[in-house]
Amino acid sequence: MPSMPKVLLASCCAPRPLNWPSPGPGNYASAWPSSSGARRAISKEVVADTQRVITLARRFDLGIDARRGLGKAKITAISHWRARSTDSPSVATARSEAIRLARKVIGNRRDLARNERRLHALAVEMAPSLLEEPGVGAITAAVLLVSYSHKGRFATEAKWATHAGCGPIPTGSGNSDGRYVRLNSGNDRQLNSAIYQITQARLRCYEPTRN
Repeated sequence: MPSMPKVLLASCCAPRPLNWPSPGPGNYASAWPSSSGARRAISKEVVADTQRVITLARRFDLGIDARRGLGKAKITAISHWRARSTDSPSVATARSEAIRLARKVIGNRRDLARNERRLHALAVEMAPSLLEEPGVGAITAAVLLVSYSHKGRFATEAKWATHAGCGPIPTGSGNSDGRYVRLNSGNDRQLNSAIYQITQARLRCYEPTRN
């Protein structure tokens, strides 16, 4: 079976792989980086605000168990809280802040859902064949296409693998005949993460990869 970089490279370097216009404002190529960047920013806010709610719930007696974190159900429950007359000033302040943060998390999650639908629509318009690859979804397709940038950027599988941090780096001396290599921890780490996610998905549900 072809390696993962080769499969993805083949899908990006087919004779007519993408409906990709010249870079510039007002076209699909410009929409990918902005949509993908917005998703990263919103995701970071969700993680940070959820952690702040957990910190408040662990520090103050707000009536919810946060020892194992807070899932969607508990965040939703916190967003429906109301002020309590029995709370001390410090607890009342913590409860108010927890409610505000929980509502912000829920709103950001709605934005993430809308963003994913937008990314999927762009992928369908520009690279439908990429979405047909096992393990590739709207979000990972966005990362792949932002990194791809334009036709001809990656001429070979080796260049794609090196850019993604998937190509090993020789570390041996002149006496080792190139037998020793190390992992590449540089280059495009978001692309590397996307390829890892695709590989894990294929290992779960795609028999040729599992074999």
